[in-house]
Amino acid sequence: MADLFNRLCVAGNGAAEVAKSEAIAAGLTDKSYDMPVGSNQPAWPLIIAQGQGAVLAQADKFLSNPLRQCNVTFYLPQQPDVVAVEQALTALLARPADNDGQRLKKNGKPNKYFSPEWQFPAASDNSTPAFVATFSPVASGYTGIQFSFLAQKDKAK
Repeated sequence: MADLFNRLCVAGNGAAEVAKSEAIAAGLTDKSYDMPVGSNQPAWPLIIAQGQGAVLAQADKFLSNPLRQCNVTFYLPQQPDVVAVEQALTALLARPADNDGQRLKKNGKPNKYFSPEWQFPAASDNSTPAFVATFSPVASGYTGIQFSFLAQKDKAK
């Protein structure tokens, strides 16, 4: 799972053309379309690809969110071990989560709302924005895991 997420989203900085071509190369079926948003705006490309138990969704902007996002959701017969998923992503990215210090509360107890995040700085020439990679269990009665690679606002502005 972590390897496919890296291939579809992280390696190409969440770019639509990379996500789509890598998804097709990985055997996912392209279901992309242009999403109409209003009569005075051009449609927004929405990259969707699906395969057995996996769905890719990528958009350079989506409704009120003007920032690029790339998500891969894996639907599984049972909930995966999140520790094993985190270890796989940590190994793949060759570093622990950047917010690892938030794993425990100040009182030393586990932070039940902790979600590991890996930060990727913006390119020095501003050709790509800063990104954060994270994952979370799928909610709403399904079992699985969702990986997200999300562009971040420039905090200097």
